[in-house]
Amino acid sequence: IKILELHYFEESFKIYEAGLALFEWPILYDIWVNYLSTFIERYEEDRIERTRDLFEKVVMDCPVDVNNLILLFIS
Repeated sequence: IKILELHYFEESFKIYEAGLALFEWPILYDIWVNYLSTFIERYEEDRIERTRDLFEKVVMDCPVDVNNLILLFIS
């Protein structure tokens, strides 16, 4: 059952990635918050490098100040 659960989570993350490709800022803000929250909740400390990559991506792609977005996850 663990493999099946992992598959569903990975599929949901593909949907987030598709949303990131389809929408623009400021709509992306809500998608990023949900994506990062779900990813961190699911994997906690298991996928640190991928989590870091996601934060790097949001910082690089975001045309607005993302300090608030990052602070949501630090606290």
